[in-house]
Amino acid sequence: MSELTRIHNPQAEPVIYTQDGKQLDGFTSVTTDITDPITAALLECGRLIIPKAPTGPPSFPKPKAAKTTTKEETANE
Repeated sequence: MSELTRIHNPQAEPVIYTQDGKQLDGFTSVTTDITDPITAALLECGRLIIPKAPTGPPSFPKPKAAKTTTKEETANE
């Protein structure tokens, strides 16, 4: 038995992705056997993709502290 892999249709149009006639709607994913000749051909030409596994939460830069002004600095300007 072949290993199952998650594939994704990155376009809005549905696509038939197996010899059995299974359809994958636009912007959806499914877990399937990628050794199917039709699935393999669609992956090779880029019509379907294998999404990367998430690596963790995104990192955001820490906000910089706001510069505070004193009455003296305001008076000198």
